[in-house]
Amino acid sequence: MRNGWYRALVAGVDEGESDDVDRLRPVDVRRAILGVFLRSGRELGLGDVQAALVADGLEVSRSKISDVMHHQVRAGRATVRGRGRFTLDPMAFSESTRRRCLDWQAAKRARERRYLRGRNRFVDSGGVG
Repeated sequence: MRNGWYRALVAGVDEGESDDVDRLRPVDVRRAILGVFLRSGRELGLGDVQAALVADGLEVSRSKISDVMHHQVRAGRATVRGRGRFTLDPMAFSESTRRRCLDWQAAKRARERRYLRGRNRFVDSGGVG
C-alpha cells in the first residue's frame, strides 16, 4: 500500500507490474466494506468482514475496517453492538450509494473506463508536433 491506495489480491502479478488504473482508491475500499454489511443485512464482526473481503479478492486490515465503521457510527449510519461488532442501517444511505457499495467493482470499472477514455484522447491525436 502506498499513499492511501490499496491493491487487489491478484495471483501472479508483481507489485511493480501493474498500472495505476488497477489500484484501489480509498473510496473503493470503503464501498467494499459497506457492501459486505449491506449484503449481509445483519450484525457482523471485523473478522467476518475481513473474511468476506478476502473472498472478494481484497486484503484489508481489521483496523481499516474498524476505522470505516466508526466513521459510519459517528455519522449515524451504523451502530456498535459490541467490541468489534457493528450493524449498518441501509436506509441511512441513498439508493445510489447503496448500489455503488453493493457493486463497488462495477463503479471502479466505470471510473477506469472514464480515466482511460480521457487518457487516450491525448495519445496520437494526429496533430502537428
